[in-house]
Amino acid sequence: MTLSRLSAALGLVSLFAAHAHAQSVSVSIIEHGLYTAEITATERMPNGVERNLLRNICHVVTTDKVPARLNVMFGFRFRTEGTPTGEVVELTRVTRYPVSMKPSPALGAVREYGHDILVQIGRVSYIGYGFNHDWELQTGPWTLELWQGRRKLAEKTMTATKEVGEAIVGIQQSTRKNSENVSQTTRTIEEATSLADKSGA
Repeated sequence: MTLSRLSAALGLVSLFAAHAHAQSVSVSIIEHGLYTAEITATERMPNGVERNLLRNICHVVTTDKVPARLNVMFGFRFRTEGTPTGEVVELTRVTRYPVSMKPSPALGAVREYGHDILVQIGRVSYIGYGFNHDWELQTGPWTLELWQGRRKLAEKTMTATKEVGEAIVGIQQSTRKNSENVSQTTRTIEEATSLADKSGA
C-alpha cells in the first residue's frame, strides 16, 4: 500500500471513529428555571448579542415562566453522558427568540443564534440567558437547545411574561442577598483568621 493510500485509509478510520464517538454522547437536563450568577467577563458576538462568562451559578426556583425584567437569568443545568468519562467534547448551544430582535441598530435583526461550547463527559454544565438590555425584554417562548453536529441533544422552552407575580422576583433577589451575606461572612472569617495568625494566636 502506498503512503498516500495509507494516509487516506487512516483518515477514514479517524472520521468513522469520530462519528461513532459523537453518536455515544447524550444529554440529560437535571434542573431548569431561574438562576443567579456572577458575570466575570462579557464578549460581544458579531451579531451584537453579548456572551457572558459566569461563576457562582445558583438555581433559584424551578419554573417555566420567566419575568420579562432586567437582571433576570434563566436556563438549565445538564449532564453530558457518554464515553470515555472526563473527555471534553464540543457542543453547539442555540438560543431562539420569541420574535426577531435587533441587538444593535447598526446590525440586522436576529431570530436565533448559536455558538460552540466545550463540556466534559460525566460533568454537570449550564446554559442560560440573561435579560441585560431593554431590547431583550420580549414576551413569548424562549428556547434553549444543545446540538452535536446535526443531532439535537436537548431542548427547553421557557415563556417570558410580564404577568409573573412578584414572588419569583422576590425569591431571586433574596437568594442574591443571601449569597452576598455568605460571601461577606466568609471574608470576615478570613480576616479574623488573618488577624489571629498575625497576633500569633
